[in-house]
Amino acid sequence: IQPDGDILIKPNRLPFAPQLTLKGLKIRGQAFDVRMDGGNYEVRSGDRTVRSPMGKAVVVSAKDGKLRTGE
Repeated sequence: IQPDGDILIKPNRLPFAPQLTLKGLKIRGQAFDVRMDGGNYEVRSGDRTVRSPMGKAVVVSAKDGKLRTGE
């Protein structure tokens, strides 16, 4: 969680699990699904979905809850 309240999601690839899904991850009252598949991952929250390469963050805005790619 960033100082401004934004949630930063940036998973690392696990050598023993090239595919991994976390469902119902709850942070600050919001539920997320995170699915990692090889060199990419996907974050879902409600009807919003953002796909990003590993190493590039997905940010959940504290202001409006929107998902966007970050750093």
